[in-house]
Amino acid sequence: MPGFDQTTDLKAWQALVDHHDKVGRNIVLRSEFEKDPERFNKYKRVFKNTADGSEILFDFSKNFLGDDTLPLLASLAKEAGVEQLRDDMFKGGKINFTEDRAVYHVALRNVTNDAMAVDGKSVVEETNSVLDHMKEFSEQVRSGKWTGYTGKKLTTIVNIGIGGSDLGPVMVTEALKAYADRDLTLHFVSNIDGTHIAEALKEADPETTLFLIASKTFTTAETTTNANSAKDWFLKTAKGPNPDIAKHFVALSTNAEEVAKFGIDTKNMFGFESWVGGRYSVWSAIGLSVAIYIGFDNFHQFLAGAHAMDEHFLKTPLEHNIPIINGLLSVWYSDFFGAQTHLVAPFDQYLHRFPAYLQQLTMESNGKAVTRSGSYVKYTTGPIYFGEPATNAQHSFFQLLHQGTKLIPTDFIIAAQSHNPIEGGKHQRMLASNFLAQAEALMIGKTSAEVKAEGAPENLVSHKTFLGNRPTTAIIADKITPATLGALIAFYEHSVFTEGAVWNINSFDQWGVELGKVLAKKIQKDLETEGAAKDHDASTSGLIAAFKDKAGLKFASAHSAGLQTRRLEVERKFLATPVAVSYLRSNGGGGGPGFKQHERLGTQTTHDTYYDRDGLLFSKGVYIRRRNGHWEAKVRSGGDFINSAFTEVDGFSAVKEVIRQNLAVSVDDGGHHHGDRVGSIECILQPCAEFVTERESWMIDGTFKVDVDTTDFGHSVGEVELTATLGKNTNGGDQVGEEEELRHKMDQDINAFMQSYPQAFPAGRPLGKLSAYFDKLGRGT
Repeated sequence: MPGFDQTTDLKAWQALVDHHDKVGRNIVLRSEFEKDPERFNKYKRVFKNTADGSEILFDFSKNFLGDDTLPLLASLAKEAGVEQLRDDMFKGGKINFTEDRAVYHVALRNVTNDAMAVDGKSVVEETNSVLDHMKEFSEQVRSGKWTGYTGKKLTTIVNIGIGGSDLGPVMVTEALKAYADRDLTLHFVSNIDGTHIAEALKEADPETTLFLIASKTFTTAETTTNANSAKDWFLKTAKGPNPDIAKHFVALSTNAEEVAKFGIDTKNMFGFESWVGGRYSVWSAIGLSVAIYIGFDNFHQFLAGAHAMDEHFLKTPLEHNIPIINGLLSVWYSDFFGAQTHLVAPFDQYLHRFPAYLQQLTMESNGKAVTRSGSYVKYTTGPIYFGEPATNAQHSFFQLLHQGTKLIPTDFIIAAQSHNPIEGGKHQRMLASNFLAQAEALMIGKTSAEVKAEGAPENLVSHKTFLGNRPTTAIIADKITPATLGALIAFYEHSVFTEGAVWNINSFDQWGVELGKVLAKKIQKDLETEGAAKDHDASTSGLIAAFKDKAGLKFASAHSAGLQTRRLEVERKFLATPVAVSYLRSNGGGGGPGFKQHERLGTQTTHDTYYDRDGLLFSKGVYIRRRNGHWEAKVRSGGDFINSAFTEVDGFSAVKEVIRQNLAVSVDDGGHHHGDRVGSIECILQPCAEFVTERESWMIDGTFKVDVDTTDFGHSVGEVELTATLGKNTNGGDQVGEEEELRHKMDQDINAFMQSYPQAFPAGRPLGKLSAYFDKLGRGT
C-alpha cells in the first residue's frame, strides 16, 4: 500500500498544477513546432521488438508537452510509486488487494522462462505445461488428427465465452486474420441473446464443429446457458447412434467438477490460475481459439512480442518508458485539461475490433472512484475510450474532433506495410496520407486569415475556421505481425497500469460488474414467477410488469393450475454471532480459509405482516404474509423451526388457493367487505405478527444463499437456503416422492456446506424470527 491517499496531496502533483497554470494551458502546438524544428526527434520513442526484430514508432510530439512537462510527469510517477508497484507486480505480489490476488498475466508470456513465482511457488512449469497442451491440441485440430465423432476433420470452431473470454480472442483473431487457416470457420458467441448462438449454429454441421467453452469457474450464467444450448443442438442434430460430446467440446476452465458434469473429458480442460484477470486472459488458455486459428507458432510470437514490451516497461527509465509516458499523458489530460474521453483510431481494417477490446481493458480497470485507502478520489479517473477504424471514422465522428467543444486526446495507429498491397500499394499510401493529414490538421487547424485568403465569404469564415491544437499520438508499426500486436496490447496494458498507480486506485478488480450479475439473478426469478415483482424500485417493478405483458409471459392462476408456480425452499438457521457475521462480511477475514466464491448481494429492508385464523394455519405449518405489500404463502413440507423446508407461492391468486385448501373457505377476488384484494383476505384472517427486518445477504460458493436478519425488535438470526422451482402440483404419489427426495438432497447439501465453514455457522440452537417475536410477547408460536 502506498504511503499516500489522495494523489493531489503529492508535491509532484502540486508542481504540475503550477506548471499547467503557467505553461501547460498556454501551449500552442503549432507554435511549439515553429520554435523547435527538433521537436519530433525530441519526443519520439522507438520500441525495438526483440521478438521479431521489428520496430514501432511512438510520436508524442503533438501532445501538450513543454520543456519541463515530461520531467514533472516522471516525478509524479516516481512519487506515486509507479516503479515500486510495477516491480511488485512482476515479483508476483498481491497488488489486487481487494481480492487478495497477484496480477501476473505477464507470467503467461514469459517466453524466456525467467524465474517467476507467487507465494514462493514457481509458476513457470505450470504455465509451460498449459502452453504445451495448447500446442498439441491446436496442431491436432489444424492437421485433422483430432476429428469429430464420425472421423471428419473439424472445420468450424465456436468459442463460447463473455467479457475477457470473448473480447480478447475476437480482437486477436481478427487482427491476425492474415495468418489464419482460411479453411477454418470461426464464431464467437458471447451474448445471452439467443440470436447470437442461433446465428452461429445456422450453417454449422455437428460432425465438423468444435466448441470451446471459456469460463474460469464454468458457472458464468451467459456462458453456461449458451454452452447448454450448443450441447442441446449437438445432441439433437448429430446423426448416428453415439455422438460423442467429448470429441466436440473442450473447456477453458479450472473447475474440473463442473466440466465433468457437463460431459467434457477433463483431459480436454485447459486451465489457468486465479492471478489471471479476465481482461488479461487472452495470453492464457483463453487464447486457444487464437492458437487454433493462426497456428501455435504464431501464437507464441504473439506472446513473445508482449514479453518484449514487458521487458521495456520493466527496465526503461521513466522519461523514455513508452507505456509510462502514455499513461502519464492520460493523467495530464484527464486531470489538468478536463478531458473525459480518449479516441483510438486504427488505420488498419484488421484492427477494427481493437477499440472495443481497449474499452474493457481501460474502463473496467480504471473506472474506479475509491483510492486504495478506501477514500473517494478528489480528481478525475478513467477516461471513456471509444474508436472506429479509419478512414471510416473520418466520415462519422471526426467532425467533432476538429470543430467541437470537447478536448479528445487521440491515438492514431497504422502499419507501414500492408498484408494486402493491392494496386502496387496504392490503397496503403492513400490510407497513410489520411493518417498523417488527420494528425496534422488536428494540430495546426486553419486560421480565419487562411480561410479568408481562400476567398470564403465573410459570413462563412467562422464556420470554416478550425482552432486546431488538438493533441494526438501517432503510432507507426512496420507491419501488424503477431509480435507487433502482442507488443501493442502490452503497451496499452502498462499504460492503464500507470494511470491506476498514479491515481492510487486498484485497477484489477471489477465489483461494478458483479453487482449487475447479482441483480439479474433476482430479476430472472421475478420474470419466471406469477405476480408483481417485489423488493425493487417502482421503475424496475413497472418495467418487469411491462416486459412480462409484452413478452406474453402469462401465468395460470394457482386455482386453475393446481399451484403451478411453486418453489421449494430448504433452509437451516444458524446463530448470527458477531464472529459469524464478521466471517461472512470479510470472507474469512484472516480467521479461516475463506469461501470458494463470495458475492455480497446487498442489504434489503422488509416489512412483514403475518396472518392466521385462531392459530389454525400456523398449526399446519402454513404461513401467510404480506411482505412489502406483496402476498406470499409458505407451506412447511418438512423439518422443524431450525431446519425446515417450505413450498412457496407468490401473488394473490396463489395465496387465496392456499387459504381455501387449508381452511375450506373461499376468498373473494373483489372483496365483499372492503372491495379490494387486501380486504378479502383480511376479512377471513387476522394479523398476528408485524415487524421490520433488515436482511444482509450473500451468495456463497455459487449456490448457497446466506442471510443474516436483524429485526426491529432486537433479534438476529441467520439462515442458509437453497431453492428449486417445482412443476404443476398433480398430487400424484410419484411427484410427492420425487419432491421429498429433492428436499432431502438439498438439506444434505446445506448441512455439508455449513460443516465446511464452522466459524461462519457456529453450533447452537438459533431462534427464528416468528418464534422470537412471540416469545417477546410471552406466547408461543
